[in-house]
Amino acid sequence: MDQPPMDQQITADDFSPLVGRAFAPVGREERLTLVSVERGRVPPRATLRQPFVLFFQGSQDRLLPEGIYRFEVDGGRSFEFHVMPILTPPGAPQDYQAVFN
Repeated sequence: MDQPPMDQQITADDFSPLVGRAFAPVGREERLTLVSVERGRVPPRATLRQPFVLFFQGSQDRLLPEGIYRFEVDGGRSFEFHVMPILTPPGAPQDYQAVFN
């Protein structure tokens, strides 16, 4: 798959076809699986992209610390964004989110 041009903002549409795929942070062993893309409400007079949130799951044994990572995706695409672990019930796979405003 081709990369979006550098001056083009990524949108929820870039991620929707990637649900179920593994995202691998470059230089790390952890793997996160994209489980959903949730679109937010567009604020009045908004001129930017529609807000959205990516939700991921990873191993409960290896926590990926909050931070900005370049992720390589199964299928050849890569994206750079901030990801953070979120509260997850004990014994469940670790949940993560990435918020795009």
